[in-house]
Amino acid sequence: MKKAKVILILTLTWVIILTASFGSVIYAEETNTLVENNQMIDHQSDIDFNEEEEPQKGNRGKQVVNEKNPVREIQRQEKKRLEMEKDIIEGEKDRLEEEKNELETLLKQAKEEGYYELAEQIKQEISLKKEEIKNKKQEMKISITEMRNAIKKSYTDEEIEDLDKIASKLKEKHKDIRVMPVDSIVARGRNIKFDVPPVIKGGRTLIPVRALSEGFGAEVIWNSEEREVIIRKGEKEIILKIDSNIAYINGEEIEIDASPQILNNRTIVPLRFIIENLGLKIKWDSETETIEIGEDNDEDTNTEDNDEDTNTEDNDEDTNTEDNDEDTNAEDNDEDTNAEDNDEDTNAEDNDEDTNASED
Repeated sequence: MKKAKVILILTLTWVIILTASFGSVIYAEETNTLVENNQMIDHQSDIDFNEEEEPQKGNRGKQVVNEKNPVREIQRQEKKRLEMEKDIIEGEKDRLEEEKNELETLLKQAKEEGYYELAEQIKQEISLKKEEIKNKKQEMKISITEMRNAIKKSYTDEEIEDLDKIASKLKEKHKDIRVMPVDSIVARGRNIKFDVPPVIKGGRTLIPVRALSEGFGAEVIWNSEEREVIIRKGEKEIILKIDSNIAYINGEEIEIDASPQILNNRTIVPLRFIIENLGLKIKWDSETETIEIGEDNDEDTNTEDNDEDTNTEDNDEDTNTEDNDEDTNAEDNDEDTNAEDNDEDTNAEDNDEDTNASED
């Protein structure tokens, strides 16, 4: 009688999992329809924007605030669509992993109770789930690559050429840093552009402070006399001093493990410290070496439909210092080590599987 009950429970549980799998097919069809509808909307947007007049331009070629730039708006919509697609794929992968874990629990119970025929059936189902998970991971990799390509397209050929020149200069002058591609930083729901590429130094990712901070709604002030950068968002004020491992958050002294630096007349700061203190979240994909940054509620994140991409190139007051400021940063020590590679803040090491990258 007891064995009959156990068989019934295991069988019912297995049927529920199979039913969930069938439901996921319907879910996938619905989400594909959603993406197709968004593509139709984006295509219609392309037509509408092409009918608008060329926006007026302000100083130094920047678009006047609140004026539409058709090309940038199309790029923004495309990036948003790709982010949605990636989220759908990731959600399906997570669901499959949960189902696989449940099946593995059932398999263990079936073996313990001696129901070997049922155990074999569950093992086959687990194998199928593993194959589906593998396929979803590959789809995610493709989706992330497409997102990065969309980011790269937002830069002009001239901007890419300038960034390549800066990267070569930095590599030549600073042997202890690794330059990251600008498209390796994915700011979800935001159009952020860098005029100096992010770098990895001592295992820490350092990023241009103004582009990232202003991209997520913070105010950035450069104090040239004190050689410090002030970041304000809401009730929070962050003060970072060049070449100092001491930061101040609302007046409270905090020790940080990587000091702000000046590269190519721009202040770069430790990514993880800024992310955590601006209330953002971060995700690291080791296969593509991509860092995703977003707010806790991504669906509410938007660019407010303006055409001024967050860009440091026109903010001369941003972190411009005397040319010799850059030279003061060439001899940094190894205190900036211990990068985190993943969402659990694990330390990154150079190895054969993952190259030297981090979320910081």
